[in-house]
Amino acid sequence: MITTFTFTAQVVFTALYLVAAYLYLKYFFSVERRCGLLAARMLVAGLVVHLAALAVRIAHLGYLPIATLCDALSFAGFIIALAYVCIEKFSRDLSMGAFVAPIICVAQVIGLLWFHPSGDLPARYRSHWFEIHVSSSMFAFASFAIATIGAILYLVLYRELHRKRPGRFYSRLTSLEQLDRVNLYGSLLGVILLAVAIVTGFNWMREIRASADLRLDARIIATWFTLAVFLTGLLVRRITRASGRTLSLLSIAGFILVVMAFAFEGISH
Repeated sequence: MITTFTFTAQVVFTALYLVAAYLYLKYFFSVERRCGLLAARMLVAGLVVHLAALAVRIAHLGYLPIATLCDALSFAGFIIALAYVCIEKFSRDLSMGAFVAPIICVAQVIGLLWFHPSGDLPARYRSHWFEIHVSSSMFAFASFAIATIGAILYLVLYRELHRKRPGRFYSRLTSLEQLDRVNLYGSLLGVILLAVAIVTGFNWMREIRASADLRLDARIIATWFTLAVFLTGLLVRRITRASGRTLSLLSIAGFILVVMAFAFEGISH
């Protein structure tokens, strides 16, 4: 019964995400604001259905369903969608959806094709600290990824504006100011969530071990460097008049460290 519900719900929210991606792409190439607004609503609708499905499964299983590849990809897509909706609301920029929504769809479609709902989860992972740690880590990763996409598009548009003959991106992308705002809010949200991930990860490690030394762990070192780079970008933005180009390069450097931290996480497990 729960398996049928899970599969049906996944089909529904995947369909909503696909429609949202189509509308975002149509908005990007046609610049019809009506398409952009409808795309945003469809993405939120997909999130609501996805959240309801997650809530039912958590109530049934007693833990966050991330034990299989199918569930992990689906949850990652949910987190990316949630992070993007938050950033889109603050930045008021709809053009980024054409780049983010397809990523969400890929995660959901792969999860649907290899559908296999979670079974038993080892006892060490049945911890609220672990669930918060994983959720906040993935949310931070998604926020930094969106900030980095904004930073890359900022650099592309910056280059286009300084050419005598602007290319296609000049007419399709939003303003430099709005792309810089995407970078700002993505970085800020990511820093807050990464700090939460560090604290909850430490508490989870203390739960399963007698002691937890975080100083010499490679993934923790990469995580601290990531936090430092993005914090530096936010502080530089606050106290100086650094160019958006410099801040974009800092975000890209920070995201490289994020990828390294997650790579160390995967190797360690």
